[in-house]
Amino acid sequence: MELLAQAEAHVHDSGERWYEAELHRLRGVVVQSREPRTAEAHFRQALDVARAQGAKLWELRASVDLATLWRQEKKHAAARDVLQPVLSWFADDVDAADLRAARELYARLA
Repeated sequence: MELLAQAEAHVHDSGERWYEAELHRLRGVVVQSREPRTAEAHFRQALDVARAQGAKLWELRASVDLATLWRQEKKHAAARDVLQPVLSWFADDVDAADLRAARELYARLA
């Protein structure tokens, strides 16, 4: 958490915001097992930042983590709804590890 705090301070001090969404996502990952509601808030914040920046990779990662959390909570429809828009942005022939993981998760939610 200290490293995340340092990175967030750098974002604030330098104005370099290109990885800000990823920092929110990582903070959610760190607290997910003991504070799922807090994790959800971090994932949502990561999504908001990524969408505002048009950062599709960060949006994909945050969507996967949020959908995974919701899948664990049996909120399958909500999980599909958060994944579907970002998955539709990528061409079917794109084969990256993050995208494969997202597609596999989406398939398990069907």
